Amino acid sequence: MRNTRRLATLTTILALALMLAPAALATELSRETGGNGVVTDLPWTTTSFLTQTLSAQARNAPSGDGRALRLAIDLSVGGVSTTLVDDPLNETADGRFAADIHVLPATAPFGPPARRGIVFRANPATMFGDAYQFVFDFDGTLVFRAFVGGAGMTLRRWDATEMPGGLAQPFSWHRLEAIALGDSFRLLYDGRELPSSPVLDSTLMSSGRSGFYTFHFSADSAAEIGIFDDFVAEDLGNVILSVGTPLDYVRRGDAAQIAAFAFNASGEDATRTFRLVFVDRGGIETVIAERTLTLRDGQRVAKELPSVRVPVGAHVGPGRFRFESDLGESAEVFVEVTP
Repeated sequence: MRNTRRLATLTTILALALMLAPAALATELSRETGGNGVVTDLPWTTTSFLTQTLSAQARNAPSGDGRALRLAIDLSVGGVSTTLVDDPLNETADGRFAADIHVLPATAPFGPPARRGIVFRANPATMFGDAYQFVFDFDGTLVFRAFVGGAGMTLRRWDATEMPGGLAQPFSWHRLEAIALGDSFRLLYDGRELPSSPVLDSTLMSSGRSGFYTFHFSADSAAEIGIFDDFVAEDLGNVILSVGTPLDYVRRGDAAQIAAFAFNASGEDATRTFRLVFVDRGGIETVIAERTLTLRDGQRVAKELPSVRVPVGAHVGPGRFRFESDLGESAEVFVEVTP
């Protein structure tokens, strides 16, 4: 597994330095890949009054470490559960928040239809009752919501016609990602920015914590309420990168659909050499594409690569596509390489 627990020690001085020095790269606040099967990488806390179990379990998860987080609730009448990184140093207003979400069917033993996704700007002053949510809704659509005082307000919904590949299929993994900058929110699905993004809203502007969100109407004690993997929260740096694919598996030599996204949040024009690299289970790296671009301040660039081929000689097992710049900014997406 990737042992990547890193909590930034953000002080007021460092926060000011990040704002005043546009050359600073993004600082990873926290990352969770599923722990060692017994404990998790990060400390988590629940805001729910429910009996809840959060554990790391063996899963064929996108991060390639064979583990993911399983959130279960022993309840017969349904309810809400928000599970957050339990560290005040993780609180931020602006940042990139992302996680892989396992789509589960609305049938036994997986429980009824449920909302599952990520939450950020969860305010500890209101017992985390105020937060933004980017989640799969009951009907499989995607929704971005402001949750204030226990009431949810839909800011934008994306149906099957607007979701890349249509509604997510049961047992598939998909990456939800939110880039928050003031009252502007860029929402990405498998590395692809969704229509009408960025969404503008100023309901919740304070710093808060981030993590997972689930809601369901009813379930038995064995229900698989939520399965998550590779959660990451990071401060905004110069250029924010994202990469995604709708595929969980790809054969050696076959083509994969890749989406790459770059957003310049540096406050000035930025020139970068971008590379798309495939890294197989054995650590062998293959540069697939490389290009130098100058991005204006606030500019975003999205590129669809419909036929990126996995090297014929790639090792079978977990692999990843890494989208990186020559200044160290990077993002990656995991796939399982089959013979």
